[in-house]
Amino acid sequence: MNLVERQFLELRKKYQYLYKRNDQASTIIAGTIFFDYSNIKDEYDIEINVSTNYPRTIPSVCETKGKIPKDWHHNGKYFCLETPFRVWEIFRKQETLLNFVDNLVVPCLASYSYFKNTGDSSKEHAHAARGVLDDYKKRFNIKDDLLTFKL
Repeated sequence: MNLVERQFLELRKKYQYLYKRNDQASTIIAGTIFFDYSNIKDEYDIEINVSTNYPRTIPSVCETKGKIPKDWHHNGKYFCLETPFRVWEIFRKQETLLNFVDNLVVPCLASYSYFKNTGDSSKEHAHAARGVLDDYKKRFNIKDDLLTFKL
């Protein structure tokens, strides 16, 4: 049994409505994910793309039933889960599919559910370069954009 298969079995213990299929370039994990995160309960149909060079390449994920509009934190087909450094930081702490889903996918989905139910987007990161810049400013406790770029 390879690494992805072992980790998928661990993931299925918690998220039992996911299934796995292989294609030539990757493993696809798809199905319905139910969660209760920070008192936000919801469900989404998702698809996780796990590349053949996993865990060197972090998986990507998308929602498949159209509940989340394409203009909400997407980078092409897949979600922009967090800033790139933050995704790397979270995933590298524990390179497992369960960690990826629990600490990146579920918070992203819960964030959309919160926004959908309240209309409040104040907890959201800005998109693209602005979001990365804001993350680094916060991370390094810097207020100046230019100084942050220099770092």
